[in-house]
Amino acid sequence: MRGKDTLSNRLTGNYFSCDGEPLGERQSKWLNDDYVKFIRFAQWKIENTGHGVLAFITNRNYIDNITFRGMRQALTSAFDNIYVLDLHGDALGGEVNRGGLSDENVFDITKGVAITIFVRSKGNSRRVTKVAYASLRGPRGGDRVELNGKLVKGGGKDSWLRGNSVATTKWQKVKPEAPYYLFKPENEAARQLYRKIFVGVDELFKFGSSGFVAGYKEIAVDYSETEIIQKFRRLASPEARLSSEDVKAEFELADRDNWTVADARANLRSDKDWQESVVPYLARPFDVRSVLYKDEFLIRPVRKVQRHMLPGHNLSLLVSRQTISSFQHVFASRSVATFNVLDNAGRHGAGPFFPLYTYLEVEGRKAKKGLGLGNSKEHNLSHRIVKDLADNLALTFVATGSGDLRKTFGPEDIFGYVYALLHASAYRADFGAQLKTGFPRVPLAPPTTSFRKLSRLGTALVDLHTGQFSPSTTASFPESGDNVVRKPEFTPHTSKPSLGQVRINEDQYFQDVPLAVWRHQIGRYQVCRQWLKERIGRKLSYEEIVQFGRVIGALSDGLTLIAKIDEELLHRPLWENS
Repeated sequence: MRGKDTLSNRLTGNYFSCDGEPLGERQSKWLNDDYVKFIRFAQWKIENTGHGVLAFITNRNYIDNITFRGMRQALTSAFDNIYVLDLHGDALGGEVNRGGLSDENVFDITKGVAITIFVRSKGNSRRVTKVAYASLRGPRGGDRVELNGKLVKGGGKDSWLRGNSVATTKWQKVKPEAPYYLFKPENEAARQLYRKIFVGVDELFKFGSSGFVAGYKEIAVDYSETEIIQKFRRLASPEARLSSEDVKAEFELADRDNWTVADARANLRSDKDWQESVVPYLARPFDVRSVLYKDEFLIRPVRKVQRHMLPGHNLSLLVSRQTISSFQHVFASRSVATFNVLDNAGRHGAGPFFPLYTYLEVEGRKAKKGLGLGNSKEHNLSHRIVKDLADNLALTFVATGSGDLRKTFGPEDIFGYVYALLHASAYRADFGAQLKTGFPRVPLAPPTTSFRKLSRLGTALVDLHTGQFSPSTTASFPESGDNVVRKPEFTPHTSKPSLGQVRINEDQYFQDVPLAVWRHQIGRYQVCRQWLKERIGRKLSYEEIVQFGRVIGALSDGLTLIAKIDEELLHRPLWENS
């Protein structure tokens, strides 16, 4: 697995490195999945034998997941021919196929699968690996499937698999290349433009990390500041009044190797100002809640990065490094954020968080409590990239805030421009394949007119998404009742199906909600459905009812802004359509 045959001490293909460098992946544990070990063992046996055939149907993650790039490079060095039949079927992927076909797994499991055949010929000392790929989507039954993006009639996946072979499959040639050695085809013109001309957001920002992880039964987080404070006032009660054993039972907590309920409560009591650590946090897109941001109650606070959001007056970009489904994994925040804003932990799409500003470290009384930070801040953008952009735009860069976009521009103008591009339909369509692997890359040598227009539109979208602007309309909530969320669903109007009611229970609903708003997805989540789904069984407060009405309005206005971004790129494209 790690590049050395423990029996012979010979160097072998290393799944944990690529191009001679360690992967440096936090999720390299995926390389310890059993199916990866089986493939590596079979590869070792065939390499020792000198020739052979390996055929497996396994999890499909290794085809294009960047964590598996070392594995793909090692496999291309060991085999002459590799055939990859991608059967998709990821129940959580969220992809839509041509003609509205549902995509089902060939097994009753949630993980997508693929059939791969590896061939190593005897006596081939000058090995040039040929990789062939085919994509099969659709239902197991039915009368048609989608093969390599084209509809094929005659049966579903099961029927197609029974009636075809390696010889009859229409394969697409793949040329695995650095840095990711993908086992699926990319549009060459788009790939060259995207990889070699565009700039990655991880290059634009000097540093970033993931969101925090609450853990410990998520005791540190709740829906409102009031609920958090009430909870921790009880936890801070003297031991004589409420024992730690009673706290464990009430809050379903348990001591861990390096954390005990008693010690955590003692630390809480010793901090007379602990309520100052109750701050807003972003749980999901448009879903701001409250957290007690104290290290002893969080599994991973990621304080080095997240603390820069605590003084206020900051902005962060949340964007995924890789995705399973089509790219829609981008959002903005003005508060600390959890690891799972855009997707579930352990899946592609969760985590990355880039603050626009960092506050300078100070000591003594001038430092903000518990943060070690002062009031002065600087932008978290690459000075080289900013200089190149300033030269290209012929504008003067101001170190904080925004410029007038006539003579000056600032960090927030750059943020708005990038945010607009990441939401543009043309950008997502033209670079859809590339956006699934690695941090998004964007063109950073635009004409000044395009930069000015896109920056303003993107900034307006950021302000809508982060609650700085009030939406033009808010959804009404006309019926009285118990306000308990039981079964969130959309019911279209009979006379106008493009509008409808978002019901929280049998009697109560939000009125005149556009269907496009109800369906709108950010990351893995259908925003409105997810907001309500995570409150099933909860009685909505007045503030939450107002908040959700504003979310509906903000999504509606946001779709209008995205349409204007698309129109701007249609009139003044920043790249040739691939």
